[in-house]
Amino acid sequence: MTKKITTILLTLIAYTSIATAQGVEFFFTTLPNKYLSQLDQSKRQLLLNNFRSKKDSSITNNYAGKSKLLILDEGNEYIRIQLSEQGNLSAKKFALPNGEPIYALCSWTCSPACDGDLAFFKGSNLTPMNSNNYVPPIPFKDFFITDSLIANNIKAEKIEESFDMLFIRYEAQQYSDTIIAILDNETYIGEKDFEKWKRRMKGDRIPLVWNGNEFIIGEAFFEKK
Repeated sequence: MTKKITTILLTLIAYTSIATAQGVEFFFTTLPNKYLSQLDQSKRQLLLNNFRSKKDSSITNNYAGKSKLLILDEGNEYIRIQLSEQGNLSAKKFALPNGEPIYALCSWTCSPACDGDLAFFKGSNLTPMNSNNYVPPIPFKDFFITDSLIANNIKAEKIEESFDMLFIRYEAQQYSDTIIAILDNETYIGEKDFEKWKRRMKGDRIPLVWNGNEFIIGEAFFEKK
């Protein structure tokens, strides 16, 4: 009986060790450099070391800018990095029903044009995955109040054409299994024009909620100020 209990305990410890080894810190430090050109693996490790030793966690990145580790929450498997004055990164670990890890990497930069990316990596080998496997396309009309558009004979496609550039950025959330898709276009259409469309919008943010296999699109909302 004692041997059986010991075996069970050792097995649980082994599984715990594997899960810890494959946490968000493992992802951040192990991700190949080609997927995070601003910070090579040695610089990422330096960020972590400085953060843990309570030092200033700002370092000079590969583009001579400043990067800083803002949040490392191992309990919630979440990390947030300020890549530069014009960009940020957030990453979070999710799990498939069989326990295999899926890591989401959300990043955006503006220099001066803005570009956002949502990438997924699977398992301990960090195999890059097609984002469409986990996140369905977000129709532009999902940000708008359908009845308002119909009543005013406005097509979402026409609104989309009025934007100089359609920029959606993604942010993983620290305390929930959610990624927020943010319509961040005031830079391109101007605050005045944005306000004109805003009264016909449900919101400028759409939650993507993890259900164990994929993300489900929620209802758009505006951030509470």
